[in-house]
Amino acid sequence: MKIVLFRLRTQFGLCCVSVIAALMVFSMSACSTGNGDSGGGGDPGNPELPGNIVIQVSGGGDPAIGKQLNAVYSGGGTEVVSYQWNRSGNTSPVGTSQTYTPDIAGVYTVTVSAEGYRSKTSAAVTVTAGISVPGATLTEQLAWISSNSVSNSVYTVDVKADEVITSKYLSYFGKTNITINLNGGSAERTIRLSSNTGYLFSVANSVTLILGNNITLMGQSSNNNSVVIVNDGGSLVMNDGSKITGNVISDMVIAIYSNGGGGVSINGANASFTMNGGEISGNKVTYTSAYGGALYISRAAKFTMNGGEISGNTAASYGGGICLYAGNITMNKGEISGNTANTMSGGGVYLNQVAFARTRGTINGTDAVNGNGVENSSGILTNNGSAVYVYTGFPLNQKKYRETTVGADEEFSYTKTSPYFFGDWITE
Repeated sequence: MKIVLFRLRTQFGLCCVSVIAALMVFSMSACSTGNGDSGGGGDPGNPELPGNIVIQVSGGGDPAIGKQLNAVYSGGGTEVVSYQWNRSGNTSPVGTSQTYTPDIAGVYTVTVSAEGYRSKTSAAVTVTAGISVPGATLTEQLAWISSNSVSNSVYTVDVKADEVITSKYLSYFGKTNITINLNGGSAERTIRLSSNTGYLFSVANSVTLILGNNITLMGQSSNNNSVVIVNDGGSLVMNDGSKITGNVISDMVIAIYSNGGGGVSINGANASFTMNGGEISGNKVTYTSAYGGALYISRAAKFTMNGGEISGNTAASYGGGICLYAGNITMNKGEISGNTANTMSGGGVYLNQVAFARTRGTINGTDAVNGNGVENSSGILTNNGSAVYVYTGFPLNQKKYRETTVGADEEFSYTKTSPYFFGDWITE
């Protein structure tokens, strides 16, 4: 550190001292760098975060597409930290939660930050595409996985052509943490159900099904089940370029505990569906005792919407787009639009005794060109929650709704603790 003294003629005796102090601060700040500072981690004069940050793979094994990565910050104090996931070659962050499930192979890091500290970045991990599955058809490839699967493995299935298949139950006895990544490559591949009496895929415990680019799952025009069922302990992930469409539930012999979902049904406390992108559209539930034109969520199952679109779906009663009964929904981004509930409530989203955690994303109402709606043979019904409808259950026992569009940046959510409602709700 170099200190330079100036002799100034001034009537203020403290001038020299002030100049010296300013030069000392500037010199010390300019010399301070420190390991772990990601640049943008706050004032470089701040102390470095005291803890350590590492990336761990959920379930063990090597990092691969579809395997959850966990940011583990340890050895710190009481500082409140935030996370930012980055992929090499990507100019913007790919995630901001403590966990991240990659859908693209590459090199990943996570940066942890806290107010008053310089941020720290983890060592990089390389995420691979997983094991390439042999076979000329999808049926052959899935059969190969059944015969050769190993716990904690990711299998990449390149679908080579459109196919019509029978219902596939994705379950692997004695094996855990199996991930199947369906990829259409450079051309759209449509996988269609061969009969009108079942699901296309049923995802069992400890199995994750990933729908990648150019994969379209299509049901039947008169069916008795969802296109995809996610059972307790199973997971579904939709990424950009994927689609679930063309299914109509006109009768119901759907699996126990599930009661609808023209596109997807998820049930069980350990069942999850993460929608990072893609589209669920053109599905219907015409059977009056089934709900959720696109999606039905029950038994504390979890749905997270990070992107994509749920549009143009119809339910005969509750939840033209989504119906949640004792489940969990988090909406971080995406759009729910153009869905219709006939005669009952919740054109876009119907919530029964569940919280609605929402940070961003658009849910269109009756004021939008492509709005969600509730209608009967006489036309559009008002006061039924064209955008969102919620029945709180105990202890509030309230019914609230929203007719108009919920904007992407608008505060609008419902929690199970006081003050409960945030944003512009109407009480029935």
